[in-house]
Amino acid sequence: MSSGTSKPTLYERLGGVYSIAAVVDDFIDRVNLKITESEWAAFCKNFDDTMAKFNVPEAERNELFAIVESTKGDIVCG
Repeated sequence: MSSGTSKPTLYERLGGVYSIAAVVDDFIDRVNLKITESEWAAFCKNFDDTMAKFNVPEAERNELFAIVESTKGDIVCG
């Protein structure tokens, strides 16, 4: 955990490497890059479904979606 009384990092709140790896491994099985806008929407739904499957809390889900959204320009074609 972080030093002092500061809020734990997203990494810590998600349970560390093994918890994150389980979610990522399950999710990557569903992902293809260079996708269309409609595929992006499906991708986001799959991502949300995967996080729900692993009971990722809403606050952490929102943070993760912000990170994923920042990559949209590199993933979505057209």
